[in-house]
This record gives sequence, structure tokens and C-alpha cells, in this order.
Amino acid sequence: MDKKTRNILIISGLILGIGIAGMFILRKKTKETLNPKDPNIPDGKTGEPLYADRGFPLKLYSKGKKVEALQRYLNDVGGFALAIDGKFGKETENAVSKQNMFITNQYPTQKLGTINQDYYNSNILSYE
Repeated sequence: MDKKTRNILIISGLILGIGIAGMFILRKKTKETLNPKDPNIPDGKTGEPLYADRGFPLKLYSKGKKVEALQRYLNDVGGFALAIDGKFGKETENAVSKQNMFITNQYPTQKLGTINQDYYNSNILSYE
């Protein structure tokens, strides 16, 4: 094998290796990062879906008809423009946090960025 062919093979191998490494890095970065401080949010390693119906409180990564009702409520009462997709993502969490500022006096157990069952039953149930 001459020197030119050997150099081409070495360069091709390096480019292929860099490409494969890049794919793994991008794949890892594009997965949604989860909150390691909250054990109720899946870690992505157990195979549990990221968005799931986990009951109350409604919070980040909750999913389902109750989240759709919450999104309709926030759009109607809070003037937000959330997609009614039934997924409690970052936009829904931000809207809930802004709305929580007005309701914590009436519902003191309400945690910022979440919706507990009492508040849901009193205010959001009619949006189902």
C-alpha cells in the first residue's frame, strides 16, 4: 500500500469516528433533561414514558384530559395562547406559575408550577 492510499484510509477512519461520536453526543443532548431532584419525574432510563398521566398534582410531564382542561382554563382565564395538546410542558408550567401568583392566598398548599386536586375541582373541572 502506498503512502497516499494509507493517508486516505487514516483520514477516512478519523472522519467516520468523529461522525459516530458526534451522533452519540447529539443524541444524548437532544433527549429532554429531567429534574433529578423530583423522584416522580421519570429519569429516562427505566423506559417509562416522559409524559404520562400520573394523577394529581398536575405538574411538569403530566399528560391527559385533565392537562387539556388546564390548558383551556389558562388560555381562557389567564389570556395565554397554549396549545391544547394535553402535555404539561415548559410553556404550561410557566403559565401555571404565573397563574399561581394569584391563587396562593386562596389555596396555600398549592405549590408553584403545579395544580392540586382542590384547585382543579373548584376552578378547572368545568373545562373538561
